[in-house]
Amino acid sequence: MCFATTIVLLSIFILIVYVYSQLNRSNHTEKLPGIKPQWVFGNLYNTGIVSGRVTLPEAIAELKEKYGDVFSFWFGPYYSIVLSRIDHVQHVLADRHTYDIAETTTRTFGILFPRGLLALRGDEWKRHARFILPMLKRAKVLPYLDTMIACTDRFIDEKLARQNGEIHTDLVEQSQRLLLDIIGFIAFDYDLDSLSSHDGYDLPHAFNDFVR
Repeated sequence: MCFATTIVLLSIFILIVYVYSQLNRSNHTEKLPGIKPQWVFGNLYNTGIVSGRVTLPEAIAELKEKYGDVFSFWFGPYYSIVLSRIDHVQHVLADRHTYDIAETTTRTFGILFPRGLLALRGDEWKRHARFILPMLKRAKVLPYLDTMIACTDRFIDEKLARQNGEIHTDLVEQSQRLLLDIIGFIAFDYDLDSLSSHDGYDLPHAFNDFVR
């Protein structure tokens, strides 16, 4: 009797989840162009990402070619809007009073930084932003522009300009170390020298270990 009741309740729960997801998807898909999502997989299967036919960037590029600069995409059960033009992205990111951050983003960053700006929404975000964002305004950043340029020039001279045609496959990681050097100069007036010293390599690795 108990087993039968459990099966019935589980079936009802699955049915409710399915109906809710279908209604939720129909509300979203009516607003923007995009491929109709599949249950559970969203657009990950019908674009060929799950099968390995294309990578995620290649799938996004194909959808952009078909639907234009703005279209919808489902990462499994999560609905997202893809923006391809930098002015669209700038408009959204600069107007957090109109465009709130996605719940999936707040949940992800909230694991590591529960009180960080990227983990907050609504009125709580506004209270924190009122104190933090003035420090990031143009007038506050300009005094450090020479430091940023000097660090970038050193990075280019040491890592890019003297490599005799070598193809770099780790530019993302090197750019992260460049950012670390810039932060070291601005925040602590100290040269971390993460691009050339072994100790500098340990810092991002330690942070990645912490994240994992």
